[in-house]
Amino acid sequence: LRYYRIVDEEADIRDLEVGDLNDMESDVPAPFLEHLRSERDRPPGPRGVSAEEFELDPSITAAGGTTMVMATMALDWSEKHGQHGTDHLAQVWA
Repeated sequence: LRYYRIVDEEADIRDLEVGDLNDMESDVPAPFLEHLRSERDRPPGPRGVSAEEFELDPSITAAGGTTMVMATMALDWSEKHGQHGTDHLAQVWA
């Protein structure tokens, strides 16, 4: 195992061609930069989601991204609603 001492980090970065570290937008394609600016300037959407909207589409809370939804089913609810209720709920969750 060999260890190397960094003598001139700016020269190393320049050699790696990672771009201008002082201007992070200089190496970004124009369409992507416009997209980032529009996302940054966009007002946030409504946060509240009704139970009915969530039941129809659990991914509604993802806001265009990826989300993970955790759910649990209580035994008393399962016994009360039977096989039909649990099957329906499983289909809604899937």
